[in-house]
Amino acid sequence: MGFGVPLDHWFRDELRPMTHDVLLSATARSSDYFRPEVVRQMVEDHELGRFNHCYRLWTLLVFELWLQRWGA
Repeated sequence: MGFGVPLDHWFRDELRPMTHDVLLSATARSSDYFRPEVVRQMVEDHELGRFNHCYRLWTLLVFELWLQRWGA
C-alpha cells in the first residue's frame, strides 16, 4: 500500500511558483488542448481554498511537462 502526499498543500505552497511558471506561462503548450482562462481559474480557486483541484492540477502539470519534453 502506498502513502498519500499533501498535494493540496503543495500546490498552495511549495509547488505554487512552478505551477505559475509552467501552467500559467504564455508559452504553455497545453493551451492547445485546454482553455488557459479555465486553467488560471482552477489554479486561483485552489490557491484561495475555494475548491481542491490538486489532482487536476497535478495531471495538468505533468501533461504540460510531458508536452515540453516529448510533444510535437
